[in-house]
Amino acid sequence: MSAATTVPHHVLGLLTECVVQVVGTTDTGSGVLIAPGFVLTCAHVVRSDPAVTVKWHGNSYAGSKVVFASQAPSRRTKVWGYPDLAIVAVDIPNHPCAKLDFRTPRLDDPLHAQGFADKYDQGWAIDSATPRYDGTSGGFWQVAVGEFARGMSGGPVLNVRTGGVCALVKTSRQPGAAQGGLLAPIHGLRQADRDLYQAVVRGHDRYHADGSRPWSRHLDALIDDEPTGRHHRKRWELTPAEERILRGVLAGMPAAGDHAARFESAGPSPAPQDHRPLLDHGDVVTELAELMPGDGLPYVLRFAAALVAASAPGTADDLYRWLLLSAGAMQRSEEMLSFLQSPERPPDVESVMIRLRPSGHDCTKYDLTVWNRHASGTVVARITDPQAKPFEEVKQRIFEILPEQIDALAHAPGGSPSDLPVMIEFFLPVELMDETFEAWTPWPEQWSRLGRRHPTVVRDLRRTTGALRVGDWERRFRSLQGDRVGSVLEVVGCDDEIDHESMEGRLQLRGNLAVLALGSSPLRSGTGPALDVGLYSGVPVLIWRRASCTGTDGPECPGRHFLDDLRRELADVHGSDLPRRVWALRNEAAGRRDDTHCGAQLVLLWDDPNRRPPHDRMIDPEETRLDV
Repeated sequence: MSAATTVPHHVLGLLTECVVQVVGTTDTGSGVLIAPGFVLTCAHVVRSDPAVTVKWHGNSYAGSKVVFASQAPSRRTKVWGYPDLAIVAVDIPNHPCAKLDFRTPRLDDPLHAQGFADKYDQGWAIDSATPRYDGTSGGFWQVAVGEFARGMSGGPVLNVRTGGVCALVKTSRQPGAAQGGLLAPIHGLRQADRDLYQAVVRGHDRYHADGSRPWSRHLDALIDDEPTGRHHRKRWELTPAEERILRGVLAGMPAAGDHAARFESAGPSPAPQDHRPLLDHGDVVTELAELMPGDGLPYVLRFAAALVAASAPGTADDLYRWLLLSAGAMQRSEEMLSFLQSPERPPDVESVMIRLRPSGHDCTKYDLTVWNRHASGTVVARITDPQAKPFEEVKQRIFEILPEQIDALAHAPGGSPSDLPVMIEFFLPVELMDETFEAWTPWPEQWSRLGRRHPTVVRDLRRTTGALRVGDWERRFRSLQGDRVGSVLEVVGCDDEIDHESMEGRLQLRGNLAVLALGSSPLRSGTGPALDVGLYSGVPVLIWRRASCTGTDGPECPGRHFLDDLRRELADVHGSDLPRRVWALRNEAAGRRDDTHCGAQLVLLWDDPNRRPPHDRMIDPEETRLDV
């Protein structure tokens, strides 16, 4: 981030406005308002107190709740270890928030510390010190020069170069002497509970995204001591305003995803191995923002572009606008365009979409509709049989037309450059989901199975007709995109005692859960509630073994073997690769002639909300694009 050598005195005054006094049962220290409703202080100030009194602007807020405090030391050491941070929830209306800077200062960066101190027996008042950064010690930062008076513990430390609070005062090297001491860096907040951390940091980022805030106005004006017009030249780093706006946009986006994988994908190769835990999008920005790329697009722009590409339609519009504006301002538009159009970026998988819809007059009969979905996202209607027929007749009709439709996709003008096999997607009512679609043989070679030649998935017909709510479905699918399956998966064994209420409770507790694996068929065993509630709750992926429960409990249960093997096979698979991985497992099971392999009798319900058939209407079969 660009910044001046010195921060205006206005910012020092704004920092003073955010300093609070924290009074615990046994200790009195300082703290800083960092997000609406939250104070940051040192854990050794609050100790084991469940609540403390926070004093600000002459008012006392007793009973302020300590919602996080890092672990206390053992009786033997008595020294609070890293990160020595605590978060206190406060009920203070319309309070200001200090601007945070999660980066490590440069050697000899000038710092400015503030906090309450009872100095010279004149009563508690805000005091200050001006140390300089001097390296690290046990996770804490060492500083030289400056006296930290008693009571300043937990007070904010401003990096004068960047204009953001980077640490809290921890302790003096020698009480009463201006010999510096130790600081607790605020990046230690990543040791807190993920949900709490995201709530605090996203609240901070949304607050400072408002460019009318005095702190934001002053930092937006900071520039390096370089010639005028510097920011009209090609550059790799973000300005304070660009980063502030980016963090505000990211704070409004879904937080799910494998942030470490996104960091490694966007950053240098090989990726640094010593970065801190990444709990949210903003952490990726922190770690990437000051890494200078050898060539090509700056890492933060790469990250933003990849996040746009992985997001559901309409959820990343603000990020996309920021990306275009920032790339232009950084004189990186051509590189951004090249990156977005890179042939290395995987194309969308083509598919034949097949819908079987029960007749309104006779639910034992089905009408048939077939679309071809091209890699560009174009959806073309190919077959419409409005006259409902019994399932076996519809099956024979599919056998007649499917090879031709697959070939049509393979030879379409401007077809996909991908070498991925065409996907087959069946949109079905629940009662047909256990049909052996992947074992069908629509070719003359009776040994050639549909699910071995092509990734074959089933889908929930009701979601595409609006019969089920789609908000939860889209949200859960976003948590799967770019993430590893193991982090968003839950298993349901044949012998699990579940009903609809208990299953709903499990799903509500895991809002990011995107994959349910069942040990036996939900249409022929006790796992049925998992399918019912999973579909209703928007779980986009369900996997099960097409077999009834054998009634064997314990380690000999085939369903348990299936789930254990499946969990191992899918743990590190990225969500977007799941249909192809299931296709590979089916072929592995056939190649080994192993009926106990988890790829045998494997059903994959894969509901990607970005791949929907168009709304029904009369269309020309050659129409090239339909709104979905």
